[in-house]
Amino acid sequence: MQAGTLGNRAAAELLEKLKPPCWFSAHLHCKFAALVDHGKDGQKTKFLALDKCLPQRMFLQILEIESDSGPFEIQYDEEWLAITKKFNSIFPLTKQNANFRQVYYYHLTLHPPHPLPSS
Repeated sequence: MQAGTLGNRAAAELLEKLKPPCWFSAHLHCKFAALVDHGKDGQKTKFLALDKCLPQRMFLQILEIESDSGPFEIQYDEEWLAITKKFNSIFPLTKQNANFRQVYYYHLTLHPPHPLPSS
């Protein structure tokens, strides 16, 4: 944590883009809370990472989050739906391991897709 390497770059980019009021992360091998200041616009994110789910570890925390009284409307994020659609064929619905060899990825510079290297 002191080195600034907790989590991963993709999640950090999403956090910076979405700037949600709360962000929860699990299985980060430690319990860690922070207030992320997004700069001049004054937006802040309450960040909470929880430990692995093992005995004697702090992997669970119960929170009360204030909300309006409703009614509520379900909204879908188009970007997240596109990601889940792309990976749908490899998400296992059983204890079988996922096969990522079927998935193509794009470089951040938007080059054409390349197959994952075989092992």
